Amino acid sequence: IDSCELNDGDLFDCNANGTPDSCEADFADCNGNGYLDSCEIKEGTADDCNMNGVPDSCDYTDGILDDCDSNGEFDQCQDGYQDCQPNGIADFCDINSGSSFDNDNNGVPDECDPDCNNNGYPDFYDIAFGISEDKNKNGIPDECECSTDINSDGLIDVNDLLAIIGSFGDCKGCPEDVNFDGVVGVDDILAVISTWGPCP
Repeated sequence: IDSCELNDGDLFDCNANGTPDSCEADFADCNGNGYLDSCEIKEGTADDCNMNGVPDSCDYTDGILDDCDSNGEFDQCQDGYQDCQPNGIADFCDINSGSSFDNDNNGVPDECDPDCNNNGYPDFYDIAFGISEDKNKNGIPDECECSTDINSDGLIDVNDLLAIIGSFGDCKGCPEDVNFDGVVGVDDILAVISTWGPCP
């Protein structure tokens, strides 16, 4: 008898296509139990949470899936899984293991936090250590914002200058107060002139 003939239940045909599983052209049986991985996944006898066509148990053995917090769920399959680097390791695992820092406690490794001025340090670090100012306290370094573009047209020009002149005086929180001192005045005019041209 041909080794690829079905007989007496010695060979399995889990997808019922008339060809023994072991004779399928794309035969894959990672756990060696005689059943096609694809059939086990389809029938629900094996989980495939990352939907790569390989049972999770085999991915775990091969180091593709991890459970760094030992909660019984593979990290890559948990709700909210993030891998910002990406290095194949959940962000919270990188942080918990000390391979990444999370100095602002936002659950994101510092190297993945915004760095708007591309100086190699997260924005929060620049602000916290006085490398950058954040006069409007919005968490974005001032040099990354175009606060002197009053009308938000991407260009700092006479229209922005006129807007400031038209709002001279006490004006706390208004966009014309580009230095955030609560007063629209000469300092704001000078700020507009010093940044004249396209928004950086």
